[in-house]
Amino acid sequence: PEEKEEKETGSTFSPDEYRDFLQGQLSGQVTYNPEYKAFIIHDDDPKLAEEIAATHAGLISPDAWNGFVDSFIKVSEDTDELVEGSGYSLWYANPMDPSLFLVVVKDGILVFDEITGYEAEGTGDDF
Repeated sequence: PEEKEEKETGSTFSPDEYRDFLQGQLSGQVTYNPEYKAFIIHDDDPKLAEEIAATHAGLISPDAWNGFVDSFIKVSEDTDELVEGSGYSLWYANPMDPSLFLVVVKDGILVFDEITGYEAEGTGDDF
């Protein structure tokens, strides 16, 4: 706990340390892909999967989803401050199909949002 407190208040994490830090903060599994400098979040909460499907189908107001995306952007901004180096991204895997992603944020900027259909210009599939 002492070391974690110190890390949170000014030191920087290596990518592996930050992956472990995220893992401790989130449900599901967090992996790190060094090729893309991506922290990939695989949430295994079945209720979340149902809520995402209902939001995507228009059965639930998108406000909660937009709040989730805003929080994801904030975590990405924090990532840039906490991890050694730059150019890291956060990918949120689709709980119904983990080979697909619902949200991708890089350097605090939204790159892709499956629910709203947003894709930053010029990104293609190369996040």
